[in-house]
Amino acid sequence: MGANELLSNEVLPQVVGLGWPRTGTLSLCEALEMLGFGPCYHMRTLLQSGDAAWHPWEAAAAEKQNQTRRAELVVQALRGYRSAADVPTVAFWRDLVHAHNIGLLPYSVYFVLPQRPAEDWYNSAAATVLAGWQRATVANSAHAERMARVVWAQMFGRKRLKLPEEREEIMAAYQRHQAEVMQKVVSPALVRWVPSDGWAGLCTGLGVSENRCPHETFPWRNRLGSTSDLLEQAVDGLPELAEVTPLRVAVLVLNAALTIFIFAA
Repeated sequence: MGANELLSNEVLPQVVGLGWPRTGTLSLCEALEMLGFGPCYHMRTLLQSGDAAWHPWEAAAAEKQNQTRRAELVVQALRGYRSAADVPTVAFWRDLVHAHNIGLLPYSVYFVLPQRPAEDWYNSAAATVLAGWQRATVANSAHAERMARVVWAQMFGRKRLKLPEEREEIMAAYQRHQAEVMQKVVSPALVRWVPSDGWAGLCTGLGVSENRCPHETFPWRNRLGSTSDLLEQAVDGLPELAEVTPLRVAVLVLNAALTIFIFAA
């Protein structure tokens, strides 16, 4: 069975990444699959899964009163995956911690918090995922509205941000997230991981023995210099391709790719 092939609905995540986009989430996902925690649920999983895959996330975002019901919906969305990282998962991290506390997730689950300095994170995010979100929101696409309602509103408390005017507020929100995760998730469930450490901190934190820790190079993704990664990052968060002309897609992709080339960390 391939790492990306969906498993039985009885399978629940054993590892959940609680890092925001641009903290090595795609690299973490691929690393977890190499460690045997696949398939891993990532934003690209959702984008490739069709409209129905959004339904439990939308229902969870709409549930404002009953946190246990929210937790049940989020767990439902992740059934069949041994791990998860990136949005929309991290936008519902409190619900996943609640799910763990009340037994909806395995007692042995690990929560991985990638740690990156706030300023480094902002510089990378502002040139990539946040820039893509801002452009898509201005274009008023259905996908942008869904992302704003289901994902960004959970993370920032609102659907729109202003760049670069709100730089300090965005960085403060990132720092609050890091601090709150470290407060709410206690050892041994919490694994604090510095992405630049690669396999080192990850294998140790997850209790993976040295002989099981891969000898291959860590699967770095979305780093400066990879054309395929630049294009993937450029398209992520933009309006649905069906809604724009090929020429507009090319312009948007080129613009985002150049932005990443100049500014991404």
